[in-house]
Amino acid sequence: METKKFERRDQLIAAALEEFIDKDYEKASLNTIIKNANLSKGVFYYHFKNKESLYIALLEDASNKKWQYIKTHSNNKDFCEMDIFDGFLYQAKIGVKFARDFPKYHQLARMFSKEKGNPIYHTSLKYIKISGTDALEKMIKAAYQNEEIRSDYPISFTIPLLSHLFTEFDSIFYLDGNNDLEKTLELLEKYVEFMRYGLKP
Repeated sequence: METKKFERRDQLIAAALEEFIDKDYEKASLNTIIKNANLSKGVFYYHFKNKESLYIALLEDASNKKWQYIKTHSNNKDFCEMDIFDGFLYQAKIGVKFARDFPKYHQLARMFSKEKGNPIYHTSLKYIKISGTDALEKMIKAAYQNEEIRSDYPISFTIPLLSHLFTEFDSIFYLDGNNDLEKTLELLEKYVEFMRYGLKP
C-alpha cells in the first residue's frame, strides 16, 4: 500500500508496532498510536488514510524486513542447489532466526494470525502475500521441471496444495512466545518430511 514518506515515519511505525502487538486490530487505538508517536492528527492523516492503512503499512514493513533478512542470511549458491523441500526448510529456519532477533515482529505475526476470519486479515493479505505467492508458484513450476515432484500429480493440484502448506505453517502449528521457537524448528523438520514423503510408513 503506497503512502507518502515523511521524516517521522519510523517513529510512527514503532508506536504502531507496540500497540498492535499488545491488542488485536479492533481494540488497538489509533489515538494512542498517534500520541505515543508524538504526532498531530493532522500530520498522521496527511500521510495515512486511517488505522487500516497504517496497519497494512506496518505489516508490509515487517514482511519486507523478514524477507530482506532471509536474503541477507542465505547462501545463494547453497539455496540454488536445493530441491523445493530443502529450500523451504532452509528459508523457514532463517525465518525462525529472524523471530529470535526481532521478537516484536514475531509477536506481530502471531497477533496477525489471530485475525484470521476477520475482514482486516483478508484485506491485509492482498498487500503482504502477493510477491511471496508469485515466488512460490515459480518454485513449484521449477520443481516440476527438475522432476522433484511426481508428474502424475497435475500442477493445478500441486500449486494450491503446496502454497497452502508453505504459507499456513504458523496457523497449523500455532505456538505462543519465543520459548517455543525450538519446538518450531522440530516441527518444521517433520512438516517438510511430510510434504516430501506423505504419511505412508
